[in-house]
Amino acid sequence: MEEVTESRAGGDLHVASTPVTRTPWASTEVESMGGGRYAATIDPSWTLATFPQGGVVAALAARAMESELGLGPAAERQQLRSIHGVFVSPVPSGSVEIDVAVLRHGRSMSQAQATVRAVGAEAGFTALAAFGRTRLGPAFTELTMPVVPPPEACRSFREPFPPDAGIEQWEPMPFWVHVLEGRPALGSPPWDPSPRTKAEVATWYRMDDQPVRSDGTLDPLTSLVMVDVMPRPSSNGSGPDRTGGSLPAST
Repeated sequence: MEEVTESRAGGDLHVASTPVTRTPWASTEVESMGGGRYAATIDPSWTLATFPQGGVVAALAARAMESELGLGPAAERQQLRSIHGVFVSPVPSGSVEIDVAVLRHGRSMSQAQATVRAVGAEAGFTALAAFGRTRLGPAFTELTMPVVPPPEACRSFREPFPPDAGIEQWEPMPFWVHVLEGRPALGSPPWDPSPRTKAEVATWYRMDDQPVRSDGTLDPLTSLVMVDVMPRPSSNGSGPDRTGGSLPAST
């Protein structure tokens, strides 16, 4: 199966016919082209509105940086510790290219920069990341999981709005249908007129195809997708919104 993708970057139109990958998470696989350049294919199932979800683009950048640094699956390898980036231009689904520059490759810490862009485009998503080995140090967290209903008791993002919601139904975006299911567990839906008491939300998420590595562990780059899908707590604290403002920020 092939998909025709059109995108505009830097004023130029880029059209590409690309094969659809095996599973959505396979979109984070990269192929080295030499000289710090990588190629990848973003499956159209990641589409939110008109472009892929930002988390998968960030995961692609991180994957290419890992590869360029030569970070293997060993337990003592350096792992992603921090990453931040900016979308200078939208990155479309289909074929993309990734340019990686290693800023420093150390024994315990390394830094790199990567840009993911449409083939032939001048700009896209540029990320700067730090990788480091695990070392002894204080380990604690003051966060506790809130008391929420189990997933099966929560309404799915894939379900239509109830008849009395007063919000126009829309066709679910591919990302919410094929990649990730979300079930709000804490917070008020946008059509609920009840008074808001706190800007706090909690949501259950489940990927349709589990991103498991060859050693059976969860791919840590999954977190880059998850942090880009949470609903806005501020919308739950500001009151009812019949435009759908309490739905996932990515929609």
